[in-house]
Amino acid sequence: MPELQFLTAWWTILRERQQRDIADDRGDIVQYVVITAALALAAVAIVAIIVTKLTTKAKGLQTE
Repeated sequence: MPELQFLTAWWTILRERQQRDIADDRGDIVQYVVITAALALAAVAIVAIIVTKLTTKAKGLQTE
């Protein structure tokens, strides 16, 4: 059964590639977490600045 041998060889190659890719990507998750945390911090800071400016402008409005 050459089809079965082909599938077995193909499966083995794919499994080896996956194991190699997993071994190569082990440190990448830390970079993604740090980048995501930095972007979240920047977003919170931008929202805080906008709220502060709007609050200051709202307090400066005169009402009759």
